[in-house]
Amino acid sequence: MVERTPRVLVDTYAAIGPDRALEAAAKISLMRGTKVVVAGPEATLRSKLSSVSYDPMFLQIADAGVAYPRRTGDHLASQAAARAALPTLMGMLRAGDADALVTASPSDLVLQLCSTELPRIEPDLPLCEAAVFPTMKRRSSDDPLALLVDVSGRRSNGPHELVAHGLMGAAYARVVTGVRQPHVALLSTGLAASQGPSDVVIAHELLRHAHGFHFAGNVRAIDLPRGLADVVVTDGFSGYAVHGLLAAITDLTVDAARYAWQA
Repeated sequence: MVERTPRVLVDTYAAIGPDRALEAAAKISLMRGTKVVVAGPEATLRSKLSSVSYDPMFLQIADAGVAYPRRTGDHLASQAAARAALPTLMGMLRAGDADALVTASPSDLVLQLCSTELPRIEPDLPLCEAAVFPTMKRRSSDDPLALLVDVSGRRSNGPHELVAHGLMGAAYARVVTGVRQPHVALLSTGLAASQGPSDVVIAHELLRHAHGFHFAGNVRAIDLPRGLADVVVTDGFSGYAVHGLLAAITDLTVDAARYAWQA
């Protein structure tokens, strides 16, 4: 059986602008392992492609029927264009014209449209958002980034949803980072199984008996950078707060290093 080349749909309407998205798509096409479908106003994209090196066998244009904002850097207009174009792009996913969608549009908009425009896979897993964060070297993987899921900002609907997050996170670690037996941990207030809110305590017991990954038990927020797990499962509200703090600490560290270098 001959494996089909995966097709990735690239959204060019996000606030980063079409030029950067098109440049990335062109580089991917030159790798010749993935077919890239660039979505945007066809005439504009063809004009821009004339100055970019790419492989036409691995890159094509899909006209999304929405024009770019007249002024670059107009974030409100960019969001309006993305909101108008994303349903068309997700329709392409739904029809099987692409295997994945890459977009830099606001995550809340993407999550909202996913819930209305795309069919659920079986079993009916809850929608969630994930984010990567740097860790110390882990025994299970050479990848410097671990996965935090959920970071959507919404409360979970109970312990079974936390378990679903663990299953999806483990699948990501196996497929994307190549970890055969991912280490999955549960964010809590303490390391003991009995510590944390009731949903977390119940989820701990359920994850302990789940299959397809190694359950590393509970971790605290202070343990996240220590590389104790490839995937850390959390409620979306807590994950959003923790992810924001990690991003702020990263920015602070970079600024401190820059200041020390200048001094």
